[in-house]
Amino acid sequence: MRSKSKSKTPAAPVRNIKAEMLDLYRERGAQTETDLIRAGFTKEQIETLAPAVAEQLRTEDFAAAA
Repeated sequence: MRSKSKSKTPAAPVRNIKAEMLDLYRERGAQTETDLIRAGFTKEQIETLAPAVAEQLRTEDFAAAA
C-alpha cells in the first residue's frame, strides 16, 4: 500500500493587530474608527484591541514623562 505524501503548505503569517494599530498611531497620530476601518481593521478588532492600544500608549507616555 502506498501512502500519499502530504504537501506541507506554509502557514499564513499571524498578524499582530495590536502592534499594527500602535505603528499606525505612531505614523499618523490619533485615528477614528473610520480611519482604522479604511486602514484594514475590522470593527471587531477595533472594539477588542483599541482599549489595549490606548493603555499601551498611556504607559509609554507616562514612562517618557518620568
